[in-house]
Amino acid sequence: MSVVGHVEWSARVCWLLRGMAVLGLVLPWGFYVYDFSQGGSLAMFWLKATANPVATAITLDVYLAALAFSVWVLAERRTRHPWRVVVVCFAVGLACALPWYLAGRLESQGREEGRFAVREPD
Repeated sequence: MSVVGHVEWSARVCWLLRGMAVLGLVLPWGFYVYDFSQGGSLAMFWLKATANPVATAITLDVYLAALAFSVWVLAERRTRHPWRVVVVCFAVGLACALPWYLAGRLESQGREEGRFAVREPD
């Protein structure tokens, strides 16, 4: 693949990842907002998240993955302000923070190598 082809591929991947970050914000939080608008609370959230063995397993899986991801982000320090990514991970969600981080990392890596600047895909 040529450098030009790699640049176009990288830009498209960044836009795809940014779109996934937006979906990772909007989709889960749509359900959270609905639940809280129907009288839900933070205490009820945790009761529902651990209501049965399957829900508990999924909750633990996501939070352990978020913890591992956060350790990686802080140890790697490939993006500016890595703490922002960790805050977004636990305040918004892993589905938003992970693609956001990967897009930023891809952009940063491309700038360091002098071959990539994000632009809108054609």
